[in-house]
Amino acid sequence: MLTYDVLNQEFIINRDHSGKGPGGIRKAPISLKNNMLALRIFIDRSSVEIFLQEGEKVMSARIYPNENSTGVQLFTDHKTII
Repeated sequence: MLTYDVLNQEFIINRDHSGKGPGGIRKAPISLKNNMLALRIFIDRSSVEIFLQEGEKVMSARIYPNENSTGVQLFTDHKTII
């Protein structure tokens, strides 16, 4: 799960439900620009790379989803531009 915490201005990666392998939570401080968060996300079979605010911060994680994990879901409480 990828989350942005507006109050603490942190981007959070939570791998606790990402299949086999280590779970865990990692956080990176990042501020909104013009009240927006720019994300560029790359996902392959066992990794996720996230570029925040045009590369100001970069995070990556190894994931090992099971064979039934075939989708990605996006949700927000605010306006989203894709």
